[in-house]
Amino acid sequence: MTIKHAILALLMSLCINATLGQCADIQACNFSSDEPCFYPGSPCDDFNSLTVNDTYNADCNCESSNEIILELFDDGGNGFSGTSITITSSSDGVTYGPFSLASGTSSVESLNLPVGCYEIAATEDAQNDESYYLLSSPSGSIGTSLLGIPGDTQTFGVGVISGCTDPTAVNYEPNATCDSGDCYVCGIDGDCEVGMDGFLKPALCNTIDICGPGFYIIVGLGSGSIFSEACITKTIPNKLGDYEIRLLPLGGTMELVYENIKPVAEPRCFYVDENGCNSYEFDWKRPKKGILQMQDDCGLGWEGISYQICDSQFNPLETGSLNQAEFGGTFSLGYDAFDLEDGCYILKFLAEDCFYPCQEFSLFNAEEGTIQGIVEEEFIPFSINVGPCTYGCTDLNALNYDIDATNACFGDNSCCDYTPINNDCDNAIVLTANDEILWNTEFSTPSDFSCTGNPAQDLWYSFTANCNMIFSLDAFSTNNSIITVYEESCPIQDGEEIFCPVIPYSNLASTSINGEIGKTYFVQLSADNNLSPFGKGSLKLSEIGCSGCTDLNSSNYDPLASIEDGSCISTFCAGDFDGDGFVNVSDLGGFLGAFGSSCFPPMD
Repeated sequence: MTIKHAILALLMSLCINATLGQCADIQACNFSSDEPCFYPGSPCDDFNSLTVNDTYNADCNCESSNEIILELFDDGGNGFSGTSITITSSSDGVTYGPFSLASGTSSVESLNLPVGCYEIAATEDAQNDESYYLLSSPSGSIGTSLLGIPGDTQTFGVGVISGCTDPTAVNYEPNATCDSGDCYVCGIDGDCEVGMDGFLKPALCNTIDICGPGFYIIVGLGSGSIFSEACITKTIPNKLGDYEIRLLPLGGTMELVYENIKPVAEPRCFYVDENGCNSYEFDWKRPKKGILQMQDDCGLGWEGISYQICDSQFNPLETGSLNQAEFGGTFSLGYDAFDLEDGCYILKFLAEDCFYPCQEFSLFNAEEGTIQGIVEEEFIPFSINVGPCTYGCTDLNALNYDIDATNACFGDNSCCDYTPINNDCDNAIVLTANDEILWNTEFSTPSDFSCTGNPAQDLWYSFTANCNMIFSLDAFSTNNSIITVYEESCPIQDGEEIFCPVIPYSNLASTSINGEIGKTYFVQLSADNNLSPFGKGSLKLSEIGCSGCTDLNSSNYDPLASIEDGSCISTFCAGDFDGDGFVNVSDLGGFLGAFGSSCFPPMD
């Protein structure tokens, strides 16, 4: 390349850069600028935060959706005396800060923290001044505001909920992602008792009213806010060492509400007030699944009465009585708690003598909700986290098979009934014309009557004719079917046998019967005992139709008859003017009245 060409290339390059700038990528947020290219997602500073962790969005605007305000206060006016505040991410350990108040009474830090769990801690104050901080979020990303003082540590979530994440704790918060570190597990962290509402909670706790509006801190446990001129009842738990509650009224200065020193030997209690914690209604959790409240309004106790908690096989798992209750145990009220797995259970009561209306129970934490009632000698099914449980006969072969039952009755299907109700003639089932029914003689017994001379297990049916009719019986069976018909009454009551099958039998046994109006016919149904002691199949009774006079002009016309039986009585009789079938004096008036009448039509 000649010098001339090199100079020309340099001029062209300068010309292009002057036109496009240093960033020539059209995808960049700063395309055609004189700076290096940066893109959506690149770090930026929106100048609202002392911590530069903002990013450009897809529209190349520098922003963050989790802006958090950290306000630092010192009522003495000389700043934080050695106190510093740090915020640490629980997920990656990144620390923000330290933040401190160099001088004066207040300052503000604006933070943009990613979604996640955090711990905020303040070191001790060297001069024990009235210094504190307030962490809040205009967007609500941290929920309720936090009030903190030197030496205190609290947990909070950005875009997620902070709370106890241990499901065995009484203050378990099922929606919490960040563990607040204040879980209380009965038997490990201390004793528990049962409140009047039937829920477990830590024992030996005091309460105090805190009135707003303002912010409060329960030192070592957490903080919250009261945004109205109202009071809330907070629990003062027994804990080791100094214990205090402080309140920051809106527009006022921080004040000490409660301070006390508890003996080391006393158990610690956390979040146990029934009115709620952290300004929201608290849903009591149970470390054990199932609580039975036992009550006696007469104050006599459950002398001689006990309960059993059984599994789905009716095996006893827990037993007890009001007089030996785990919690309470007075003559009027007591509680027992059970550690039950998910599944189906039975609650039943036993009495040495009698049950009385004064004795009541309530079963909490069942899938069906609270079950309560008067103590009686009955089985009460309930379930834990598996949906409703019903008990019945689950054997498909039983007559009382319950398609809706989820568990076998008495654990062994001993309630199943295998004896047909129509196993004898006196209990014959009434047949409905044209309805096909199923029959099965497997669980029946042989009758003493058999026209074949070979008694077999049988079933009995009956039919009453509502007119003179012909009806048919058709029985199908995988084994040869046998039908015998008796009329008027059962054989043991001298009922007459009017049909007996002819050997050999077939899979389809049929017969037709000339039924008389008002007569009842009994049908004995069985299988060929030469092939099998029992059989099963179907049976159908069909009405071929009522028989009688079908002539409208006959004096004995039967409107129900569909089959002519030749019984019609003609209404034509010479001289019978009144149609009563006789020629007598009563016909004379008719003759005289008709005398002289012409039987021919008039001629035109």
